This record gives sequence, structure tokens and C-alpha cells, in this order.
Amino acid sequence: MTLLGAARKVEWDPFANVLPTLDDAILDYALSILGCSKNRKFIKVIEPYLHSPTENIRQAAAEALEEINYNGEEY
Repeated sequence: MTLLGAARKVEWDPFANVLPTLDDAILDYALSILGCSKNRKFIKVIEPYLHSPTENIRQAAAEALEEINYNGEEY
């Protein structure tokens, strides 16, 4: 199983639920992780962070959404 395949099998909902409580340094990584899940249900969770006052968070959210929407070949 690939790392991407493993990420798709993890239950990420509890992780997504705590995003509002995370410091920006951790939130950046958390958004990336949710993007790597490729799970479209997290789009609505990630989208509000596109309007964050912090540029790094806006960038991480945009990259996570790109990752979810990327339709390239599986690694």
C-alpha cells in the first residue's frame, strides 16, 4: 500500500474537527494533511481558511484544495 493509499483509509474527521483550536504553525500542517487525504468532504472545512488573516494559512488552504481536486495519476 502506498502512503497516499494509507492516508485515504485513515478516519480524518476527528482531526478536521479540531482545526479551529490549532495554532497557526500546526494548522499549516493540518491543512496539508487533510489535502493529502484527497477526501472531497473536507473542501468545506478547508475553504474558510482561504480568508485567514495569515498568509501562510491562506497558502496552505489553497494548496490543500488543489491537492484534493488534483486528478492526476495515482503515485
